[in-house]
Amino acid sequence: MDISSPERASGSPFLSESTRVASEIILLFDSEHLTACNWRKRRLFALKDSWSPDHFAQSLGEEFSFTTTLLRSPLHRHAKSPTLWYHRYWVMTEALRLDTRHMQSVLLAPHATPSEQANMDDLRISEALLQGQLAVGLKAGEQHPMNYYAFNYLREVFALLECRFKGDSKMPSRAESSVEGFKALARAQLEGVHRWCLGHPRDISGWTFLVYLLEMMDDALVQTATVEKTVEYALTVGWEEEALWTFVTLSLSRFGIDSETISSADYNITEQGGCRFVQPTKTSSRWANIAAMAKTRSNKDRGERPS
Repeated sequence: MDISSPERASGSPFLSESTRVASEIILLFDSEHLTACNWRKRRLFALKDSWSPDHFAQSLGEEFSFTTTLLRSPLHRHAKSPTLWYHRYWVMTEALRLDTRHMQSVLLAPHATPSEQANMDDLRISEALLQGQLAVGLKAGEQHPMNYYAFNYLREVFALLECRFKGDSKMPSRAESSVEGFKALARAQLEGVHRWCLGHPRDISGWTFLVYLLEMMDDALVQTATVEKTVEYALTVGWEEEALWTFVTLSLSRFGIDSETISSADYNITEQGGCRFVQPTKTSSRWANIAAMAKTRSNKDRGERPS
């Protein structure tokens, strides 16, 4: 280590390079090692006090990249580690408190070159940030199914960005866009999340995150279209398992969607003796029953009588 380096000059135990490397090794073997994560937080606080803003932003970026490596890795426990997800969330909140240039260097470095970052407005910055975090969260969802912690992290990311768009006093806001701009931003991510859910139809954590996105957008047309596409997929492949249909039931109840607006249906049509017999398939019958139950539940929630 250079004798003139900040670590040697400050003499702080939280700036020890050997301890930093040791903490990385510990977390590789034990994703829930809270002491190692807390030491790394203390190290970043020490750097913030003793280093220049450029060096501090660089260290935050390295920490963010380190958590990306662990959470996207095939290490089974790491992808679903609440300790690592919270540590990543903490690093993000620290990065969002930096000025725009340093914040971009921390959060967008893997997704945009410095020249591209310089030409980004706040909406494009948020879009690139969301895309990057969704890529990490969805990959972790593939590595460890039913990954509540990954999708909860994504909810927290959306909440942080919503605060920036609304100008929440608890989070420094640099966004001049309206709340409608944020809804448009969420809408841009919807198709990718829905595609992921259809590719992993057993994953209830993914489906409930999709409900969260639809609720955030508050767009009846988009909500209905998403449910309709989901039902069409389920009827096409004859999907019977619970997670997908739970999403349909929740959506019908929460968004007040009339099941009659769902045009997709699947019927067996046969002809005998010149007569046509139309009979719903098992799956479409299941859908009809679920839709009816969801509609009844929705009416009860609103204090109405079932029709």
